[in-house]
Amino acid sequence: MNMTFHLTNECNLACKYCYQTRSLSSMTNEIAIKAVDFSIASGGGSTGICFFGGEPLLKRDLIRKTIDYCNRICQVTNHKFSFKVVTNGTLLDEDFIKFATDNKITIAFSHDGIMQDDMRIFPNGTGTSKLLEDKISLVLEYQPYAIAMCTVNPETVDKFADSN
Repeated sequence: MNMTFHLTNECNLACKYCYQTRSLSSMTNEIAIKAVDFSIASGGGSTGICFFGGEPLLKRDLIRKTIDYCNRICQVTNHKFSFKVVTNGTLLDEDFIKFATDNKITIAFSHDGIMQDDMRIFPNGTGTSKLLEDKISLVLEYQPYAIAMCTVNPETVDKFADSN
């Protein structure tokens, strides 16, 4: 079974193409545990969990608690888990990247290439690409096969062909 845990609608960015509402709804630890338990009770020997949002790293404590719970389950059952987090990358730090690597959490990093500062902006209107340069290098140091994701929309498609 594969599950997407929509941890929060909150985000630290104000991307121009974002479809998320700005409500403050968030998943609770209790709901995450019930979802994990449901996946096990539904049968099958494995569960894939994708942590998504808004920006899921705003709820990194919930990610850690969920992973810890899954690790405890693995110690007493044959159930296997795989994990992915989809992030805008701005809140990544070495501590979380090490945690992700140690717990086999694939980091899926959203970056729009040369279109990044056109759409992925902070609430004050500044672009995010400069901040992400070092974070991308750090992610690749720990996870050389990390996933890169790009959003192309009608306002930026003309630049897409020039992205590397």
